[in-house]
Amino acid sequence: MESSQQGRNKKFMLAVVALVILGVAVFGVTYAFFNYTRTGESNTVKTGRIYFATDHNTINLTNAFPITSTQARSDTNNSRTLNIIITGDTDYANGLEYLVTATDVHMSVGEGLNERQIPLAIEVGVDSITTSGVNDEPDVVTNLGVLDDDYFVNRVNYATNHTNKYKVLYDGSLDEGDRLLVGYIAPNANPGVRQGVYGKINIKAYFDTNSIAITDTYDPTSIDENEEHLPTDNNGTTEDWVRGREVFTTSEWNSIQNSGKQLSFKIKVETNEGIWVF
Repeated sequence: MESSQQGRNKKFMLAVVALVILGVAVFGVTYAFFNYTRTGESNTVKTGRIYFATDHNTINLTNAFPITSTQARSDTNNSRTLNIIITGDTDYANGLEYLVTATDVHMSVGEGLNERQIPLAIEVGVDSITTSGVNDEPDVVTNLGVLDDDYFVNRVNYATNHTNKYKVLYDGSLDEGDRLLVGYIAPNANPGVRQGVYGKINIKAYFDTNSIAITDTYDPTSIDENEEHLPTDNNGTTEDWVRGREVFTTSEWNSIQNSGKQLSFKIKVETNEGIWVF
């Protein structure tokens, strides 16, 4: 019985849910809400701790319109970023590993034959946190560790080397269960003396012009002998311009906000003792 209780103390899972609800309009004003909800209280265990928080409970987007990834770096109207702050340390000899995934992904409007997928681009990154020094003390910069592209090969050494590492797993698609990032919190070098991590994961969402085309002058029913789309007589929108993107007319794009169906996905963070993400 005691052994079973110890096992339950050592193995635990925490979850953070960040719900992104996106409404889109080419003209007028609409909103997109990045609503953060933590499941349960802050979690503290006998020999380890890990907390998840966000620096924004609600973020509004207005007139969301497709932009390039370069524009998304500075455009705060058509792209916004959710920051998940992670604080954690542990005395577990095997450390803690955490995984960030996308869940409950609903990115379509319409039903049946009229259902349309709305491509959404996200970018996943990691930032440090700077805490201002007190009484002329220097600023303190903390982070989630070091990026390791060979994370799954090198992680067997993280515990003995007391190194905190992470790897971005997002591959450019947003589907149910997609893994976005994996990270490792090494055991404290001196038990009881907190080291660990304090940093943030940034998840930027926007509509990418490489995936979405908005035009009123494209006729997908006009096909030549090579089964390639042709522009109609009164326009110049060609197949080369569309280049495989999802095409919406202006009215279709505007109607998304009135479809009555939310475009949404959730971000889930899980952690367990030791290495468990494969």
